[in-house]
Amino acid sequence: MAANFPQKHKDPLDTLVAVLAMVVILSVTVSVTLDTFIPYYVLAGLFALAWLRAPRRRYPTAEAVTKGVDLTGKVALVTGPTSGIGVETARVLALRGARVVLVARNNEKLQTTKALILASVPSATIDTIVADLSDLGSVQKAARQFLALDIALDLLILNAGIMALPTRCSTTQGFEKQVGTNHLGHFLLTRILQDKLLASHGRLVVLSSSAHRFADYSFLSEERLETQPYNEWVAYGNAKAANLMFANEFHRRYSEKHGVSAFSVMPGGIHTGLQGDVSLWIHFKWLIVTPFFFKSIQQGAATTLVAATTADPDVDGGKYFEDCKANNNAERAMKKAGGEEAFAKLWEDSERLVAEYLA
Repeated sequence: MAANFPQKHKDPLDTLVAVLAMVVILSVTVSVTLDTFIPYYVLAGLFALAWLRAPRRRYPTAEAVTKGVDLTGKVALVTGPTSGIGVETARVLALRGARVVLVARNNEKLQTTKALILASVPSATIDTIVADLSDLGSVQKAARQFLALDIALDLLILNAGIMALPTRCSTTQGFEKQVGTNHLGHFLLTRILQDKLLASHGRLVVLSSSAHRFADYSFLSEERLETQPYNEWVAYGNAKAANLMFANEFHRRYSEKHGVSAFSVMPGGIHTGLQGDVSLWIHFKWLIVTPFFFKSIQQGAATTLVAATTADPDVDGGKYFEDCKANNNAERAMKKAGGEEAFAKLWEDSERLVAEYLA
């Protein structure tokens, strides 16, 4: 069973933890030797200074980045809205006036989320649809339920995901579960609802991750988009790279002719239920940097909302957003994958794999 990041991707936090451990050991040694608490006071002062200067204190919230945005009359569909940043994403969309359709696999949690949003935004219009993204049949059924509502689709936010399953698991159709859920389930949902999004000149927002750097792009040459032998972080990286590639390719195919736009998003480090399968050692390292670099739920939803509402599609369409602004990670991924042809091939292979379920 793989437990950590792929060997070729050295985690910089390993170095940080080693340095911190050495500093603590040195402080304890000096304190004991000289019988003084001064080293502890110095450590406390350095910690306080680092905390005061930490990026975490400057990250904006989802409400802040959407101040002045009016989504009245718009319809937004959000997957994975029952935990983590999905709840806040849906709530702020409703706060800004959008009708929000919540899509998740657990109906009880959907109803809880709906009640939470209505408690915060009593005037909101909220719909719920049950869908298991790891089952293409369930995705198809959910998409048809949405179409039966006979409403527009202005914002499609693919927020749901699973991370770093320690052992290989399969979707209902036998795909590796991380690629199958995070990418193929969302790909099918988008393709079935695509005409609605094109008709409204809407926006597609696909949540990716900095873990796309763990991708082994040889998965693009595999018939079922899977790297073997299984490594939980490579599989997650493949899925997150696929999310990035899908958004970029969607924008390339449809933006000019149909006036739609697509973006991929790295929300940042946030403690949510997504990390439930991550090893204790990685959790420990993340805990150390949490006061300085990790975001709150409210901050974590901000980049998604920027892409969904205020990002300029003419300038940044198809790009990868991090900390509420676009960067060149999509271009870097394209270079690693083998160019535009690789992005187009992922689309075509994904379409082949879900063809049975396309409405």
